[in-house]
Amino acid sequence: MDHTIVNIVSFIMFVVFVSGLGGLVLWKIFDLVRNSINKNESSHSEERFDRLAKAFIKHKKQMEQRMQNIEAIIADEGGGTVSSKSIDESHQKSIEIDPENRLAENVELKNSKTQNMATKKQRNQ
Repeated sequence: MDHTIVNIVSFIMFVVFVSGLGGLVLWKIFDLVRNSINKNESSHSEERFDRLAKAFIKHKKQMEQRMQNIEAIIADEGGGTVSSKSIDESHQKSIEIDPENRLAENVELKNSKTQNMATKKQRNQ
């Protein structure tokens, strides 16, 4: 009787060990598959980045060409000359974004909207 209890305990320990080892092997296989999928996805993101970079460069060149055309038209029609440096400076100023100022502008805009709504409600009453 004592001998059968030892055999049962040994069998249970063997099953637990094999289950743990099998789980570890399956986890490693899953990890390998997941890593190979992630590598394939990263190559797609690199391709997307390259396409976006090329599109951006193309867009930039087109915009520069348009600016040159506009400068030429203005120079021809106005009889004066427009320096590309002044246009570039004004263009750069329009692109600059200061997040703190944008936040302040949004807060002021919301405040003015609520004030406008309040005055409309007072008028309606």
